[in-house]
Amino acid sequence: MIRIETERLVIREFSISDAKDLNKIENQSHILKWMPDFESTMNETITWINWRMGQYLKYSKENPTLILGITLKKTNKLIGFIGIDSKEEVNNETEVAYFIDNKHINRGYATEASQAIINWIFKNSDIEFLMAIIQIGNQSSQRVIEKVGFEKLATKTLFVLGEKEDREFYYYRLYRDDYYCRSFEINK
Repeated sequence: MIRIETERLVIREFSISDAKDLNKIENQSHILKWMPDFESTMNETITWINWRMGQYLKYSKENPTLILGITLKKTNKLIGFIGIDSKEEVNNETEVAYFIDNKHINRGYATEASQAIINWIFKNSDIEFLMAIIQIGNQSSQRVIEKVGFEKLATKTLFVLGEKEDREFYYYRLYRDDYYCRSFEINK
């Protein structure tokens, strides 16, 4: 069982008991604005969680795909989602993606969870780099991804699941070697 703890969060595998909270969060307007493919019914959320639970058993260093729930350490309340997964729209490169419940945004939880999963994935996989694509208007996510060390490399026009038309995205990367150098400098 994968469980990552930070100062304020527990990042863990999803379970069926998360279905109601996850469905409520993933259908919030501020999430659907940037990630329209997450809109789902309760039955779709339950099906997705069941499928995801089976995927945890298939995790390997060579093929790391990891989608986890973000919970508050003090209350065990589910407040979001964070994941590492291949992104078909970007040559199946491994993407970092996340969202946080509207009631808990602007408190540093996305940054804390992103830092934790990046640490974990670079220690437990053979991935040489991670990428993120963020719509140009999504300044909050741009700040998060830049805080954890990603470098903006390009602007890409992509058609992403759930969208009705192509959208402009900033394309970011974080290389394992750069991350370890940066982490060493921060921890001196």
